[in-house]
Amino acid sequence: MKINISNLRMKLCMLLLTSRPCSQFRSSIFILLAIALISLCTSLQSARAAANVFPEYSSLQKSISFWEDIYSTHSVNSAVIHDRDDLSKVYDVISLLEKELPGAERINTTALKQTVKRYQKILTELGSGKSPQTPTEKNVFALFSGQDFRAQMLKSADNIRSQTGQKERFREGVIRSGAYMADIRKIFTDKGLPADLAYLPHVESSFHNGAYSKFGAAGMWQFTRSTGKQYMTINDAVDERRDPLLAADAAARYLKNSYNILGSWPLALTAYNYGTSGMMRAQKAKGSYVKIHAEYKEGHFGFASRNFYSEFLAAKRVAKKLEKDRTLVMDTRRPFRVFSLPGYIHINDIKRHFKLSLATIKAFNPALRDTIYDGKRLITKGYAFRLPTDNTTRQRIATVKKSYFTSSQLQDSSYRVKRGDTASGIANRHGITLKALITSNHLDSNAKIFIGQKLRIPTTAQPKKKSSPRRISADDQKVFATSGKPISKSTGPALTAKSKTRPAPTPVAKGGIRYDRIVVHPEESLPLLALWLQIPESELRKANGLSNTDLIEPGQELTIIHKKISAAEFADLRNDFAQETEEDFFSAYAIISEKTYQVKSGDNLWELCNDTFGIPLWLLKKYNIDIDLRRIHPKQELTIPVIRKI
Repeated sequence: MKINISNLRMKLCMLLLTSRPCSQFRSSIFILLAIALISLCTSLQSARAAANVFPEYSSLQKSISFWEDIYSTHSVNSAVIHDRDDLSKVYDVISLLEKELPGAERINTTALKQTVKRYQKILTELGSGKSPQTPTEKNVFALFSGQDFRAQMLKSADNIRSQTGQKERFREGVIRSGAYMADIRKIFTDKGLPADLAYLPHVESSFHNGAYSKFGAAGMWQFTRSTGKQYMTINDAVDERRDPLLAADAAARYLKNSYNILGSWPLALTAYNYGTSGMMRAQKAKGSYVKIHAEYKEGHFGFASRNFYSEFLAAKRVAKKLEKDRTLVMDTRRPFRVFSLPGYIHINDIKRHFKLSLATIKAFNPALRDTIYDGKRLITKGYAFRLPTDNTTRQRIATVKKSYFTSSQLQDSSYRVKRGDTASGIANRHGITLKALITSNHLDSNAKIFIGQKLRIPTTAQPKKKSSPRRISADDQKVFATSGKPISKSTGPALTAKSKTRPAPTPVAKGGIRYDRIVVHPEESLPLLALWLQIPESELRKANGLSNTDLIEPGQELTIIHKKISAAEFADLRNDFAQETEEDFFSAYAIISEKTYQVKSGDNLWELCNDTFGIPLWLLKKYNIDIDLRRIHPKQELTIPVIRKI
């Protein structure tokens, strides 16, 4: 029987207002019971409303249960061997060595490969007509049914995947979340969004604020630099992606925009992983989320995107259970007072005046980068500096000396490489060591440079000066080392994707507006390019005949429009973005070796980078300077850098 909770609550309220019990005692009991029933009805209605906001479709139950087990049952030292599409088909759970043990990575990788091959063989043999003999074969056999069950087995042989358990990691994330959850829930509710969106970092990072992925996503909310720049301040002094609350506000705005476009939270949450434009295409193709989850296979909509919403639902369930566990000692919120800086200020002046340690400053201000603490940059004017809320803070804010502040930021001078330059020559010309130049620009051990590259000349006391934009010469567009040979490896800024033989495109002026052609670099997106050009994204799409759902790809040629930003300024923004992306990467990962890979039929660069080798596309491009980012061919040889987390 279906109960209308709203009607029941209304009738109880009317009964409470109109009834006349015969004694004061009975009246009190009656009122208490009625209030309790009304409260219960309200709770049930709220629960039902929440369920409607984040519907748990019947077709998702297998996926949700799988991820619940990953988060709450399976240890980080175990791996679940399962079917990629039907997560209810779990073949085995194997033990792994702790990652910290010597050689653990190699041993674990070998064990996983051998286990996958063993089950591929079992499925192939059973699918080909063999009767199950061993207990393992019988267990696998029992997972399949229907008239075509043997055909299902043959198909599943190529569909096996392993998933590492997350139990301990998830539990640690719930403990960490105690310091932020109340503030994050308020950020979402203040924007009119469901408060339970605050559980999203359990999926992204287990509430680990120092998280950094090899593909460039940073912080608790795992924003990439490209998307993050649209919502936050990210530069060589501040990276707001690493601040849980500032990034939460950015996540709320991103999710709200996605929800307004897509119309449902299952779609909007999936867009957080796959992108809003990508989900618009999926919605156009399939309509409902349920059909997208079951049928959509276009573009890069793979396992991670398909399972993202199920992971969120499972994480929300598990986290809420753990939050009620009284044996779990949660981290507590750290209250703070904000001091909006009236100018640029050195970290040492902050330390001295407020009598704070660097550890305390870092704990309260995670968005500040190492350049601040190293004294290479000043804390930015207008930055909302957080301070402990002790008895002296208010007084100390009021007595900060004006002489501590300056109107300009410290800035490394820069130099753009010209034909005939050498790294040692540039270092000598600027009165610095070659080692300092290599370190500041992440050059390789041979100090390879290329024409058009903007090098940082390290210093700690040069104020930023305004200068007129410099025209880019034809030489600056070329990609040759000082020897005249193309560079195959580098750890400096990303190289331009222009062909060596194609001349640089000539800008065209129409009606006072300057048009140009560029080649898209890895990590760049239409919103980011529009942000740099200071024009609406819609205008950039129109100039290139792109719809609202079209994406751009590395290697693709685009028409850009210069209205407010010159070609030189635009080139510098792109170079700075590439260099900052690499600096982030090399602060977390090191290149330990390289290997050769021969392209097979059906390969594409996105899958090779993301699924096979786990490296960003820009890094692959650096080691394969002549590669066409839009097409590769069988038997083509690629140099693959092998990376390791520092």
